[in-house]
Amino acid sequence: MAETGRTSKRTSNGCRPSGVAAACIHKAAREHGRSLTQQRVADAGGMATGTIRARRDELNAV
Repeated sequence: MAETGRTSKRTSNGCRPSGVAAACIHKAAREHGRSLTQQRVADAGGMATGTIRARRDELNAV
């Protein structure tokens, strides 16, 4: 990040956006009564199910 002489503020949590998006898709599907497994979302997004669970837990904490 470019420094401007002021205190730098992070605008990212260090997670890939695809993991956050996958967690949002899974969470939205569940909230609307759809049967969409973490494994199916993980396979489509090219990530592990643990990534989806971790991002889901972070979203739930907000």
